[in-house]
Order: sequence, then C-alpha cells, then structure tokens
Amino acid sequence: MERLKNLLKDVFFILLVIIIFNMLISYQVAKTEYKTYEYTVANGETLWDIATKICKEDENLYVRNVIKDIRNINNLPDPTIYKGQVIMLPIY
Repeated sequence: MERLKNLLKDVFFILLVIIIFNMLISYQVAKTEYKTYEYTVANGETLWDIATKICKEDENLYVRNVIKDIRNINNLPDPTIYKGQVIMLPIY
C-alpha cells in the first residue's frame, strides 16, 4: 500500500512538472511579437496565397506556420479574409 502511495505521488509530481512546463512554453509562444507591415487583401486572395508569397522569400518558413502567425497577429477567428481588408503581416 505504501508503495502505491509513493507511486501516485511520483506520477502526480511528474504531471505537475509537465503542466507547468507546458504553461511556460505556451506563454512564451503567445508572447512572441513580430515586426509587421500593413497589407491590403486583393480580390480572390486567401491566407494560403499570402503565406505562400512570404515563404518564397524565406525557404525556412512553412505556409501553415505563417498562416497561424498572421491569424494570431490579426486576431482572426478563422482563415477567412476579404478583398480590401487591411491585415498585418509578419516580418521574419
């Protein structure tokens, strides 16, 4: 019985450490600030199109990550954008 209690304590401690580590990492990611510039969305343009153009300038970037960054910077609840909409794009 004592062995089970010690095992449960150890598991609880490990879970606690994992949760705290995850919270710290999440905080750092959310805190990331980018230099940005304004961009006006053209007719028929999507976030995928815009992110692809950005990725062509830097082969170390991934389209999905750029889309995620654009959505975070602009607080976009979904990837829908509209012609004439002014959005901020990250400068990497």
